[in-house]
Amino acid sequence: MDLQVFDWTTGKELCQINDLRADQLGASLSLTPDGRHIYYQWAGPPRRLQVFDVGTGKEVNAYPQLRDLQPIIIQILGTGKLLGLDGRNLKIYEVATGKEVGSFDGGFNPRGCLSGDGRRLLATNDRRDEYQVWDVAARRVVARLRFPEPVEGVYYRFSVDGQWAAFTGLTDSVYVFRIPLEEQAKDR
Repeated sequence: MDLQVFDWTTGKELCQINDLRADQLGASLSLTPDGRHIYYQWAGPPRRLQVFDVGTGKEVNAYPQLRDLQPIIIQILGTGKLLGLDGRNLKIYEVATGKEVGSFDGGFNPRGCLSGDGRRLLATNDRRDEYQVWDVAARRVVARLRFPEPVEGVYYRFSVDGQWAAFTGLTDSVYVFRIPLEEQAKDR
């Protein structure tokens, strides 16, 4: 598989990354928050993280502490946090050290995303009509977002300030939830 990287403001190709491994097992691709590197991880064995320079398309030896992480990388934040998938667990790591800082049960088909500040995790569980909002530091559920129907094939994100979560999926529905503030969450 080949990957082309463009500057969206000019439409100019910045680089091309050739011959990435990919097959039916899939792969994970993330851009670092500063936009300087692309993380690429093939889902099949051997599961190894590759880091490419966006300007040149060449593989670089950046972030060696993350090279051998087994979870599939889902998201990398400017806060220095990385969200990965390992079986049914969503795991959070410190990018600087590669150290795991939290593990959360994502249910039978785990998916999730971190808030922009890395303090909240929006994640699946074993119910098809519910997502959970976790307080990452306290490792506890602070809200359960329930839907009137099972939600499959859903796309979701936190708002920039982390106070809202939006979902859209295979139906014509869009769901928006207000996430409780810290003091409200303590009562739930």
